[in-house]
Amino acid sequence: MMQKIRWAILILCVIVLMTAIVQNSAPVTLKFFRYQADLPTSVLLLVVSVASFLFGAATTARILRRRDAAKKLTNSPAKSPTATTSSAPETSTTPPTTERKNPLT
Repeated sequence: MMQKIRWAILILCVIVLMTAIVQNSAPVTLKFFRYQADLPTSVLLLVVSVASFLFGAATTARILRRRDAAKKLTNSPAKSPTATTSSAPETSTTPPTTERKNPLT
């Protein structure tokens, strides 16, 4: 159900964007430092929209990769450092703690 809602929102946004692109064809002057160009507003809207989409997709992919890495790290079995390195019996009653690194930081 959520996937259908996402697709509907995406299609609606594309329709609104295409309508804005078609209706705005007046030339506009783009100035960036020493660079200056006259181009239609529709081209500028299209370029900015595509760049924004690509930036958002790359950011989302990075977040999802980090989330998967964090899940793998939390689901991995913890190894006790004192069980393999210490030959003397422990006198403390507190169990050894293992410190896990957070991949999200």
